[in-house]
Amino acid sequence: MNGKVEQIKELVKLKESGALSECEFQKLKQELLASETEQDLKAQMPNNTIRNLTVVTLALLIIGVAYYFLIFDASNKKQVNKNTIKENASVEFSFLGSWAGVGYQSSGSKWTIKVVLNEGDYRIDYPSLACGGPLTLISKSTNKMVFRESITRGVGKCTDGGKLIISRINDNELKWVWFDSNDEDEVNSRVFRYETQNEFDQIINLMDPSLGLKAGDCAQVNFVGKGLFNSGERNTVRGRLTYTGSSNAFMKIVSMSNGSLYYDGETRYIGNEIEVPKSWINTCD
Repeated sequence: MNGKVEQIKELVKLKESGALSECEFQKLKQELLASETEQDLKAQMPNNTIRNLTVVTLALLIIGVAYYFLIFDASNKKQVNKNTIKENASVEFSFLGSWAGVGYQSSGSKWTIKVVLNEGDYRIDYPSLACGGPLTLISKSTNKMVFRESITRGVGKCTDGGKLIISRINDNELKWVWFDSNDEDEVNSRVFRYETQNEFDQIINLMDPSLGLKAGDCAQVNFVGKGLFNSGERNTVRGRLTYTGSSNAFMKIVSMSNGSLYYDGETRYIGNEIEVPKSWINTCD
């Protein structure tokens, strides 16, 4: 800028000396000022470009950070939801399975309990009373399930229409509460998770040895033939137990609904005594 001022001063001297007319002076002066403005703009352009790039970079950075946190937050919420779903699934699954116990009534009577909870298929059995049937789910929550009993096996041996409430104590133990159809008579007990008949027997024997299967008990076994020539053939065998082991029992036959006994195509009846898995046996009077 200082150089341009000096050049204008020189033009003034030339005009005053008469070397330049007023018109020529004004023309040259305008040309100098115009060139100065153009040079200033060119000088400012790099600074403007840098400033613009800085603004764009900052804007992109802000957008990127905001996008990251939005995605992270959404992802985190999805993960929380997944964990919640898994937790709820595991909580519900803790009720599923087979449970064994002993019920004690205020009258002094006692009986074995077998509760089988499969997805959408719930059943109750009282093996020592030879009765049982399906359970209808009334309500459920995280730690409790409520059912209504329907006694369809051994009708008359057990009270029908009772209400059953089970509450989780831990993954392998439930509180078991039974009410009659009028919600008056109440029975409290515990039931424990089991997987095999042997485990069922162990639970019953630990809770009340007098309720375990023992020699002399009346027993009944239902066979269904599955062989090539006897598929679907049914045979009910009743007898008295002569010996019970951890998983099998020997039963002296009292009566059979058919003359011969088949299971999976094999003749299982030889003589007057048979050995069967304890899980097949139902007690009888």
